[in-house]
Amino acid sequence: MHPILSPALPSLLRLLFVASLVWILPTSCEKSLLLDDESNEEGSNNDENETPEEVGDTLTVAQFRQIEPGGVVVVKGYIVGYLASTSFSSAVFGLPTETANTNFIMADNMDETNPDQCIAVKLNAGDERNALNLLDHPEYLHQYVAVRGLSTTYFRRNGITEISDMESIEAPQSATVPTPTLQHEPCLIVDGR
Repeated sequence: MHPILSPALPSLLRLLFVASLVWILPTSCEKSLLLDDESNEEGSNNDENETPEEVGDTLTVAQFRQIEPGGVVVVKGYIVGYLASTSFSSAVFGLPTETANTNFIMADNMDETNPDQCIAVKLNAGDERNALNLLDHPEYLHQYVAVRGLSTTYFRRNGITEISDMESIEAPQSATVPTPTLQHEPCLIVDGR
């Protein structure tokens, strides 16, 4: 067989694709959970204030669920659990207890419990799964993250595979303002004293 047509070529192309994504796509100064982030070293040309929210193609989970699969995207949301088997009906909104999960699910709300409002992110075996699975890293549950990866059909829905980076980012501020409450019963002060 000709060396250029060897069976290892698809694996090599996949590796080159993922490596080029890491190099080409913008980086962030936020904490990278998957890759060592050396992009903000002294002398770097990257803007230190650039975050995944500033990238034009950053999507919420709801926006991502509406697009056609294909291409590289950045999706932001909360890690809310994982899928225990091969369908969304097996969604677990919590931590695994026995084996490292092969995926996690994201939602726009930290306390989401409806699988229809979630997307799945595949964790490939090896370093990626070791770095991001919820069994070994329970601190990732309910963390607000930006995930960069390949948009594809995963578990028969829009999902993300081939993660090139995942970063912890600042969660959006709540739009609701708490109503102040009185600590004590109101009382009448005679003559203002």
